[in-house]
Amino acid sequence: MNNLNNYFDNFLVLGTIYGMLLSLSIAPTHAEPLANITLLDESAQSLTLELTIPEPVISEKHLSGNRYQAIQIAGMGYTHDPGKPQRPLRGVLIAVPDGSRLQLEILDSDTENLSGVLLPPAPTFNPLDAEQSEFIPEAQSYQVDHFQPASPVKIGLTGHIREQ
Repeated sequence: MNNLNNYFDNFLVLGTIYGMLLSLSIAPTHAEPLANITLLDESAQSLTLELTIPEPVISEKHLSGNRYQAIQIAGMGYTHDPGKPQRPLRGVLIAVPDGSRLQLEILDSDTENLSGVLLPPAPTFNPLDAEQSEFIPEAQSYQVDHFQPASPVKIGLTGHIREQ
């Protein structure tokens, strides 16, 4: 098996982590701290990454007659499933040889539970008028009374480049 370092020159698979997502992109210089990822260790078979996030900012949003609390974390985007709660999102692209078996493990985590926060729904875009977005909450997603998603980490495939 070739050393994993040889694959970093190509783009590939992404691991999507909801709520705490990783990115190896180069961030512009800002006065405020941004969500940051650090490569702690690497070998031909594994990577150890650390994600640090700045203090979240919670702001009130009034959408379609409802009041929501949006969570903003500098350097992170949002999930885009129409009608489902918009959660902070960060992703990382990791080059992986085709046919590899991927395994993801959270080694350590510091979490903080927030109460009284109703996240706004992701918009449904109107293809006839891109300026008009509808914010219609999906009832089933908002009736859940436990942590969502079940796992803050998800491995996904974004495509293949050069057999990776």
